Amino acid sequence: MKTRSEILKERGRIAREIHDGLAQDLAGINLVLANIASHPESPISIRHQARESREVLRRTLIDLRRQMSGLSSQLDFFESLKRLEELSPDLITVTHSGPPPSGEISWDLYSIIREAVRNALAHSKSTKIEVVYTHNQSNILIHIKQNAPWINFDSNSLKFGQLSMNERATEIGFLIETLEAGKLIIIKPIESHE
Repeated sequence: MKTRSEILKERGRIAREIHDGLAQDLAGINLVLANIASHPESPISIRHQARESREVLRRTLIDLRRQMSGLSSQLDFFESLKRLEELSPDLITVTHSGPPPSGEISWDLYSIIREAVRNALAHSKSTKIEVVYTHNQSNILIHIKQNAPWINFDSNSLKFGQLSMNERATEIGFLIETLEAGKLIIIKPIESHE
């Protein structure tokens, strides 16, 4: 019989697999639909259908993220952050101060941070990636710093990841303040979550 810790780890693994597989694929489809919906040479009826499809897809992604959050809601936020170091122990360091985010937004914040770190690993020549989480009385700031710019800024997987991060941040009332050349990403709340 599995222990509670083993069950939580398995639930977290399943949630991560859903995020890395199905959720990323849906985010990619959303990007394609966005291009169709905004392309001036697309017929009006096709643009309209693409916008409608994006709305259906948006609701599907919200539901999927809620399900992923339910799978992993009992995972410790800081424990999950520290696991990011396992992606590349020689390159990644994670530090934090202040309390963890509320349970309602912790999975989304973790997913944004994880996507940013994975993009840095896949699309830059960084020899150091630093994740700094700070939660004080007025806001939550997350800095993701790397010491080299993107080597393939036009990559579709990078674009899908950025789209996914921006949409997820917006849904929980956060803003990705800087996302330029992979140098620094700052995520902060638009309004207080406390």
